Amino acid sequence: MLRRRQLLRAAGVAAVAGVGSAAWMAYGQRGSTAQVGGAFKNYPFDPVNAANFQQKLFIPGAGGPLGVLDVTGPIKIKAGAASLALLPKRESPFLLYQTDYAGKAYQNPILRIESGRRFTARLDNTLTQPTIIHWHGLHTPSAMDGHPRDTISSGGRYDYDFTVRNRGGTYWYHTHAHQLTAEQAYNGLASFFLVDDNDQRSLTKALDLQLGVTDLPIVIQDKQFDAQGKLLYKPGMNEAMMGWLGDVILCNLTPNAVQSVTPRTYRLRLLNGSNSRIYRLGFVNGSTALGFNVIGTDGGLLERPEAANEAFIAPGERLDVLFDAGQVPVGSNVFLKSLAFDAMENEGSMGDSGSRGGGAMGSMPGMGQMMNSMSSSRLPIGAEFNILKLSVVAGERVIARLPAALSSIKPIAIADAAQDRTVNGPNAFSHQRPDFPDRPNRFRREAQRR
Repeated sequence: MLRRRQLLRAAGVAAVAGVGSAAWMAYGQRGSTAQVGGAFKNYPFDPVNAANFQQKLFIPGAGGPLGVLDVTGPIKIKAGAASLALLPKRESPFLLYQTDYAGKAYQNPILRIESGRRFTARLDNTLTQPTIIHWHGLHTPSAMDGHPRDTISSGGRYDYDFTVRNRGGTYWYHTHAHQLTAEQAYNGLASFFLVDDNDQRSLTKALDLQLGVTDLPIVIQDKQFDAQGKLLYKPGMNEAMMGWLGDVILCNLTPNAVQSVTPRTYRLRLLNGSNSRIYRLGFVNGSTALGFNVIGTDGGLLERPEAANEAFIAPGERLDVLFDAGQVPVGSNVFLKSLAFDAMENEGSMGDSGSRGGGAMGSMPGMGQMMNSMSSSRLPIGAEFNILKLSVVAGERVIARLPAALSSIKPIAIADAAQDRTVNGPNAFSHQRPDFPDRPNRFRREAQRR
């Protein structure tokens, strides 16, 4: 087990003045705390309250938790249990991927590898539960994908060996154990998998970026904690179907995180590592929305930057953005927020007797609010809240010219398709009522193209 001091330092968590036992007891009484305009009384980590954002963001380094591990040879990964102080002075059981490589110890390492390189890894399961690793977004042979059917028992071992064929981009890896994926990922088994290529290097050079300094991988997660500061994961029947929601927002395992930035452009590699929460991301200074550029998504870099003021990100998705901190004066605070939106949660998911999961209850007005009220989280889906505070400090104003082209994406030649499948007509997916007839020709196959 890792030492408490090491984990406290690695997680970047400092003590917070004013968080006493009374506040923690009130915090632990779920369902009894009044909610006023999205804020909670006696709630020390309320993400709606900007004043709570005082914890220094943990930045991935050359080792330790979320350490950047440049893969040049075989690695051994151990899935095991540990203890981690996610909240100040409060340790919680936590699950970690641990590895020793090139003389350094890593926990949940950020794996970085060159496109085209062979990746060889051995997973040893020291958990009490079965597990397996899935390489999310990577093009792999079926046996290397980490499918739930390949789950290994406690004490088991699994060998991976494949060539990384993806374009450069931000990917990730996580547990994929049958019926345990949500629980194990929530409790820690997940991290980044970065792929480099010439396009990535060209962008890094053009904008003078440095991983861990101005190029920041940030995993966004929502968690629940009990009165002792331990991770809480006890989904009821509704949450087992709809997903578990937290009410403390963590960035790189840091609650209520703040990061100092200078007047220049930063690359943020954002990963939604939450179990079920959707975020509507936007940068806000006071009441002013600030622009940014989307440069990459799940499949790697886009062909060109796309200017935006907001962007949605669902669980498991990645969003690479460029944000110019120089567009506001030194001394300003910018918040990466989840902006308010109509969740429409569970729309069309509970059906009438003539369909499988589509129709009646899903179209009822206010269904999203109803489902939110059935969650144990005090932070509803669709609420507006803060995710990360960026404090602009003095530094050289660096104005970088954004490349007009980021990558070249070879279009798929539709004419080369072996067969066509149509999803229109009587078997179409309807947002109001998704009827899925129980017949083999749900997707009509065409013998000839029209």
